[in-house]
Amino acid sequence: MEQLNYKGYKGSVEYSEEDKCFFGKVLDLAHTLILFEGDTKEDLKKDFEEAIEYHLAYECSEMDHSILAKNAPVNVRIPAYIHKQVATTEKKLQYS
Repeated sequence: MEQLNYKGYKGSVEYSEEDKCFFGKVLDLAHTLILFEGDTKEDLKKDFEEAIEYHLAYECSEMDHSILAKNAPVNVRIPAYIHKQVATTEKKLQYS
């Protein structure tokens, strides 16, 4: 899948035949959904970058980053046998 990159953020690139336009969303954001679109790939890239700038200027300035960092989900790859042990355990896991 093709992706856009800007200031450490990644965005998907898709095309709608029905609407005859490109569209996408910013990937890997835990607490925010950012969508963007454009008639051409250049328009899509411009809208993506403008959406990131807006996010950084307005939304991030109002967030408590320490709270977001502590609560942000983390993807961890573990071997299948460990996954099975964790999934079948009856004990509740304690998070620190």
